[in-house]
Amino acid sequence: MLGIAVDGYGRKAAVEQFIEDQALNFTNLIGTPALMTKMSGRAFHGTPTFYIFTPQGKLAAVNVGPLSLEALEGFIATGNAKLARGESIDFR
Repeated sequence: MLGIAVDGYGRKAAVEQFIEDQALNFTNLIGTPALMTKMSGRAFHGTPTFYIFTPQGKLAAVNVGPLSLEALEGFIATGNAKLARGESIDFR
């Protein structure tokens, strides 16, 4: 899990405060909407946006909006099963 705040480096103090206030216990980076578009090859629409990558680093899915833990776990289980069968995953 990796968090990316899209507020830009100029809002670093606010991002750090949010991370502390929310007690986030995973790595968080600072980026911009343009960086997210470049990374995913898709227009960035807002937060939250979830990007899911294969173990090889290929973008497998993008979810704009809230995503329940159950939905995320189901996606990962389905993807892992496909990979185990030698199939590719691409849920976009």
